[in-house]
Amino acid sequence: MGKKVGKLKKTKGAYTLEQKIETVRVLKENNYNYNLTATQLGVSPQAVRSWDKEYGREIETSTSVQLIAETVELNMARAKSNFINKHYDAMNKLTGIAIDRAIELMESEDDLNKVTNTIKTISDFMSKLSGEDQEENKKGNTYNLIQQAIFEANKEM
Repeated sequence: MGKKVGKLKKTKGAYTLEQKIETVRVLKENNYNYNLTATQLGVSPQAVRSWDKEYGREIETSTSVQLIAETVELNMARAKSNFINKHYDAMNKLTGIAIDRAIELMESEDDLNKVTNTIKTISDFMSKLSGEDQEENKKGNTYNLIQQAIFEANKEM
């Protein structure tokens, strides 16, 4: 009928708000079959009834669902930021290596498309690294800066 449903796991002795609302969503997909939903999720039918009573209307108006979605989005942004901060030096070093290789490529490559694609790839990576991937103007500036640096470095060689 719907997607496969896994059993719920308690967090610190209780179910999270997200789990309770997910249970009500599954209940709705199951045409309000409390026993089926309880069996699928590994909770008691009484818990499913209680959560439906408490959160059913909110799901209909989607206030709680929106709140959960915003929370998930915020948590994902934090996780991405933490990852980038943790690995920034390594990624920055890789970017430097990529720019050095692009300079080497320019010395021997006659196909300007290959050079341009290489610069674009480096630019895209640097934009994502700095969090600019959403802002086209900054992304273009990063691309132009890399291109200019490579051309200048190539002139000096």
